[in-house]
Amino acid sequence: MGFRKKSHDDEESAEVGLSEAELAEDEAVPDSDIRSDIMKLANEKLRYKLGVRKELKNLPSLLHENEQVLNLAAGQYDGHQGLLAVTDGRLLFFEKGMVRSRQEDFPYSKISSIQTSTRMTSGELVVFVSGNKARIKSVMPKQRANEIGDYIRIRIHDALAPGAPAEASQAPSGPAERLRSLQSMRDQGLISDEEFEAKRQQILADL
Repeated sequence: MGFRKKSHDDEESAEVGLSEAELAEDEAVPDSDIRSDIMKLANEKLRYKLGVRKELKNLPSLLHENEQVLNLAAGQYDGHQGLLAVTDGRLLFFEKGMVRSRQEDFPYSKISSIQTSTRMTSGELVVFVSGNKARIKSVMPKQRANEIGDYIRIRIHDALAPGAPAEASQAPSGPAERLRSLQSMRDQGLISDEEFEAKRQQILADL
């Protein structure tokens, strides 16, 4: 009996770390069951949707009225595979399992800092929020880790009240670093040219 060549699907299944039953349930979700705007963003931001199709389908039920989803990634939090959704108000981790569901919200106003790193095939986020640390591993595609980090750093800066003590946040406070993050967000299409210019002027005014 010859050896079967490992397929691309096999590699994806190994990366997401789900059981055969969970993968079968996930694959059973058709594209038509995923809201069109979520599907469009998933096609742009996810390398593949295997392992998070159930989460994509159910994501709209978790959103607040008029809340917009800006970025998506797959990731592992507390040992469980799920979907990372970056909205205009929070970072959301959502796991929709066969017998359980889990949702973790990280409002930008509660995040004091974020660390990002990338490896060969994935990235990692460490979110410092309300005195605790949340480590989100196996962020895929790995480029999303830096995109998400850049966006959250800008939101942390915007959330700081005038006159707030510097120790209240570990977010990057140097204008040069904030400008680089802002430029990166515009290049990635996360903010418009108008938003970029308004925030750039705000940073320059703080000098």
